[in-house]
Amino acid sequence: MYSRLVTSAPKYHQTYKRISQRLHNCNIELDDYVGSDLHVYESTLDGITFKLKSPMLYVMDFEKSLTLARKYRNPAFRSKKLNDEHWPFMMSLAATNGLGFREIQYPFLSEMDLSAKAMNNGKTLNIAKLDRSFGAQFGDTIINMNSQSLHCAIDYSGEHCSIHIDETGFVIGGLDGDVVLNPELIRHTLVELLWKDKLKVPKGIELVTPSASNDYDRIGLRTDFSILNKKTISAEQSCSVHSGLGCAVTMSLIGMF
Repeated sequence: MYSRLVTSAPKYHQTYKRISQRLHNCNIELDDYVGSDLHVYESTLDGITFKLKSPMLYVMDFEKSLTLARKYRNPAFRSKKLNDEHWPFMMSLAATNGLGFREIQYPFLSEMDLSAKAMNNGKTLNIAKLDRSFGAQFGDTIINMNSQSLHCAIDYSGEHCSIHIDETGFVIGGLDGDVVLNPELIRHTLVELLWKDKLKVPKGIELVTPSASNDYDRIGLRTDFSILNKKTISAEQSCSVHSGLGCAVTMSLIGMF
């Protein structure tokens, strides 16, 4: 795990509340399924683990709720299926124990304004924002990718369930009714799975990978140093992937003065 365990009032911690709210937005009440052995972590990337109420009875019920959950009248989650030909999605669940579900992002487009600036005018937490690299209009846009996604895992016995929020949602609803994976899969794999989960690199040392936040053009390292718990110095050294801008070192100071 990447963060510490919450030791008091776990259901009132922001991690539990944020996960519960995202499920509530899909008409799923988390409290209906959480039984014993609830563990809540300080980081939403680690999320929560728990045992289902009456595990043998609730596995199919929880699976059905996730399968039938809807956003904008479309499926809210995609799971690995038998004989699934969507091999990239199946690979994204390769490390998931038991039944795996990933939340699907649906870019929101206003019916009144068919420009990229109309994207993400919705107010819920489950709407993906499009970045300018994928903007469907001529000229510059001001939209940045800012999507997060639930990842749920239910083991077949119901004795161990886990739910966390991936920092980079990469499963997008496609036009054919299935899903597509966007380039944020690169950051998810390298940073969230390898860097943080497997290698457990300490906080304050971040891997910079091509992503929407840097127009898929930087790779390198960033470090953060805290000063008196109020100020943070960030230093980054990264190189351009394709724009020919070369390598650069940047530093910033953030805090209250």
